[in-house]
Amino acid sequence: LLSISNQAGTSGWTWSGDVVSKVGAKIRKEGAFRLETLLWGGDEIVWAVPAWTGWWVLQKFFELYGRLGSGSRHEYDPADGKGTRLLTNSAAVIFCHHNAPIHRIISLAHKLTDKPKDIIRELRQPGDYCAYQALESFDHLGEDPNNARGKLVKPLRVGPEALLLRGEDMGAVHDAITALQAGLAKSRLHDVLALLYRDGDVAAGIAAGKKAIARADDDTPGTQDAFESLRSLSANAVPKVTQDLQGAIAWLHAGELWDYIRPITWQIGRASCRERV
Repeated sequence: LLSISNQAGTSGWTWSGDVVSKVGAKIRKEGAFRLETLLWGGDEIVWAVPAWTGWWVLQKFFELYGRLGSGSRHEYDPADGKGTRLLTNSAAVIFCHHNAPIHRIISLAHKLTDKPKDIIRELRQPGDYCAYQALESFDHLGEDPNNARGKLVKPLRVGPEALLLRGEDMGAVHDAITALQAGLAKSRLHDVLALLYRDGDVAAGIAAGKKAIARADDDTPGTQDAFESLRSLSANAVPKVTQDLQGAIAWLHAGELWDYIRPITWQIGRASCRERV
């Protein structure tokens, strides 16, 4: 059902075929993007897409409706007596098995967007933030996902807000991780993550991470620059975080998103057996 498109400006993940409109008319679609709208009402949208396109879809959403692009952000007045303010966007993307219970996944997405909303209110500055979560099999985070995410980063003495990314940075995160994939062995990634998040030995994990990146950069120049880019994009919702702690969060981002961020030219056929929603 999916085909690669070489046309400029397309995602590379398109579908061609016949669809039936609401009035019953058959329409031929050529190069249509594969996306299902589960909800579009008021200020809320829920989409389902193949997992390997999820990051790209949300990135393009922020580029269109977020900070990027001239005049893309609009003002509104909710009539609460506080005057007009700039619109902001809070989002969550969940990577899960295609058979995962959809209502549970949507509920998790709602809860994950609460933390970006809190950050926007606390900072009192217009901005866009995104939370993401990768679920293996039918795992879920329980009734309080922020508590579960907080436990993950507890060894770093930061809260779950450290895991948020700015909407305008999603493209740069994509580029940094794909560059890391070209130079860093996944086994090295897992070794560093084990020290940081399984053993809770933050100092040893940070030291091992720096050594792993330096060795990778010797073989594949540019790996160090890619990691530094990802580090600079990490934990920006938390004030006064050290560069070492930013680096620890960057390792977590790389580990969580490694299987879900791919170059735009990645062949769909390689993922046909791993399709997720």
